[in-house]
Amino acid sequence: MAQSGAATVEFPCTGCGACCKRLHAVPKELFPQDWVLPNGHCGFLNKMNACTIYAERPPVCKTRDMFKKQTKEKGPFKGMTRKQYYKATAELCNRWQEEDGIDESYRVKI
Repeated sequence: MAQSGAATVEFPCTGCGACCKRLHAVPKELFPQDWVLPNGHCGFLNKMNACTIYAERPPVCKTRDMFKKQTKEKGPFKGMTRKQYYKATAELCNRWQEEDGIDESYRVKI
């Protein structure tokens, strides 16, 4: 439970599957490579762009876990607030959606 009445903010993923189709962009040590198909897609992404192992997905597939990791390490996200990190992640998601021709109704809004 959040303290002092503060709400925990979750990333508003729209479930488009764009990130699950770009595992070549994920550092190899963050994602089990035997799950990656030759086309760079996750082997657990079904035809409806839904994750078939959602409850057991690795930390890299969880924006909250990656926020905790990437904002503490060297790199472009170090020191970002959760809101800043989620905004940067949303911009990336939306760019990938545009590249894939995904309907605008799936755009992530922060």
